[in-house]
Amino acid sequence: MPLLFTRFCFRWLIFGSVLLCWSVSADTLQQRIEQLTKGHKATVGVSVVDPWGYPVVELQGNTQFPLQSVFKLYQALHVLHLVQQQQLSLLQQVQIDRSRLLQNSWSPMLKKYTQPKFQLTVAQLLQYAVRDSDNNACDLLFGLTGGPAALEAYLRTLGIEEIQIRANEARMHSGWSVQFENWSSVGAASRVLQRFMSGQLLSAELQRQLWQWMSQSTTGLNRLRGQLPKTAIVAHKTGTSGVQAQIRAAANDTGVMLLPDGRTVLVTVFITASRESLDKDEALMAAIGRAVWDFYLQPPRYQGLTGMNN
Repeated sequence: MPLLFTRFCFRWLIFGSVLLCWSVSADTLQQRIEQLTKGHKATVGVSVVDPWGYPVVELQGNTQFPLQSVFKLYQALHVLHLVQQQQLSLLQQVQIDRSRLLQNSWSPMLKKYTQPKFQLTVAQLLQYAVRDSDNNACDLLFGLTGGPAALEAYLRTLGIEEIQIRANEARMHSGWSVQFENWSSVGAASRVLQRFMSGQLLSAELQRQLWQWMSQSTTGLNRLRGQLPKTAIVAHKTGTSGVQAQIRAAANDTGVMLLPDGRTVLVTVFITASRESLDKDEALMAAIGRAVWDFYLQPPRYQGLTGMNN
């Protein structure tokens, strides 16, 4: 009995020491990120969730940040959910009338397909929306899935409350204030990434497809991944607003960093009410991304947890 009691106490001593080390380490990363954001003329929200699923950094956790195109990632999850439920097919053809699309909006699809009428598959529209952040592809997908209200309802089924989706791209183009109807906390953005990475939402095939589109993103190359090694993989989604009265409403990036040892870290940086240039906002995101990367490439802090059942 004394031996068993001694082993029990020893294990809890190790566990307590590991948790203390984890807490101190997390504080170090929090302090580093706070230092990076200090003096930046904007409201900066940051969420970092470690490879074990623990939130280790959260700045401006209660702030409602305008999402801009970040919501296209959530839309993709919804569309792929409907594909999995056999309510849609990735091979389904969508008839497109060029005259009904947004003409003065970010749309690589519109630049490639110049004919008056053409058709693309649901998979192609998803690729344009997620990889290229195409606004017209986004609204075409909304037309197939019930619009913003259906997307918000889907997020509620995932247990995500701190995200609101009320406007499609066409409505957001109607006035400056409309973009603020689509918002999220940084913590909620990370929770969506957690649900995605859990592997419980989508089949393995659909999971791999969405990961590929996110990791091949053509936008935000100077954001979370901006200071990382060229070989680093970051599966992410960006969002960017225009500027009014010298204030930018949104410069965002949220995604999954794949570390060299196979671990994943979830990082969200949302910036709103920025009086800085877009280059400076992006440089801050890149510096935060590098701080997270370097932090998790240090020697392991969790040694002891893996042997608790021995």
